[in-house]
Amino acid sequence: MLKLLLGWTMVSFSLCLSAQSHDGAMGDTLSFFKRFSFHTNAMDWVLTTPNIGVELDFTGTPQNQYSILLKGKYNWNTKHSINPRIVYNVSSFAIEGRKYWRTGMGGSQDQPAEKLFNYAMINDTVDGKKIIENGKVYLDKYGNKQVRRDTTVSRLRWFFRKTRNNFTSGRTFKKPRYWRAYYMGVHLGTEQFTYCLGRNGQQGRNYNFGFSGGYSIPLYPFKNGKSIDLELGLVIAAQYTKYDQFKYIEESSCYEYAGTNDWHFRPYPVIQELRLSFVYRFRSIGEKVKDGHLRYNKWKDRIENEIEERRANLELKENTKRAKRSDKEKVEKEETPHEEKKKQKENDSLKKENKKRNQEDN
Repeated sequence: MLKLLLGWTMVSFSLCLSAQSHDGAMGDTLSFFKRFSFHTNAMDWVLTTPNIGVELDFTGTPQNQYSILLKGKYNWNTKHSINPRIVYNVSSFAIEGRKYWRTGMGGSQDQPAEKLFNYAMINDTVDGKKIIENGKVYLDKYGNKQVRRDTTVSRLRWFFRKTRNNFTSGRTFKKPRYWRAYYMGVHLGTEQFTYCLGRNGQQGRNYNFGFSGGYSIPLYPFKNGKSIDLELGLVIAAQYTKYDQFKYIEESSCYEYAGTNDWHFRPYPVIQELRLSFVYRFRSIGEKVKDGHLRYNKWKDRIENEIEERRANLELKENTKRAKRSDKEKVEKEETPHEEKKKQKENDSLKKENKKRNQEDN
């Protein structure tokens, strides 16, 4: 199995070199060594497992959609004065081929109806009207498109067509997530492990094959174009495994052998890896993958416009408050002289009355 992994690595590396020479004529924007990016999974660090991954883009252009990832982690035979009840030892290596894509607004509006809605028979009718006619799509009374499955192909082929056109090609969202780059991959790896989370444990080895999926977003861009990106995803795999079973004896703090399970496939797929990774790239994922730099700039423009709009609203509110405050101060200034005159008159009248009283008394 290790030879197979090395073979995959060599083949992928040769593909990378051939891709570089092919795109070199078109003009790479990144050199070969700057196509590398470095991953580390925070989920493994939470389990005190050091890990690192190295990803290589097949091309150095912003159009790059394919890459290969080599990843390993190691936390093996940690020393303890007393045998612990909970054991988590793992040593693994994996190789993964990836395809990236971005979501879009849907099919191009200038395409003919046969291209946009190729799951309906062009001659299908509803209430005597064609579903697709002159590029228009008729809706039912609930507002749903009257588009049915193309009965000229098998259900399996139709399902893969529909998945490709509505998911992997990026026609899912009405409002595209310009800042995200989604990926799917093929995963192949090997792992040596010792797990004991209670009284029963397992120690052995497995080979795993499966699929990965997730997305990556810009997290902390640097001024020179480099970036730390955040990646979320998981790997679901089938396992071919062999392991020894053991029990933990509390009285003596020892492990007791409890049998061996020879090589076999697990009867169910397992979650091989949960990913909450930080990725250091020489070019941010926001500016890569299928004109990502154009989409990323469009997203940044939208965010900047929203910020400017909020700032303008705040300034308008502040100006309104200032205007109200100044109007209030003017009114107070206008009212103050009037009140002073009134008080002066009252004082004068009081003085006159006091004088009269004094004169009368005299």
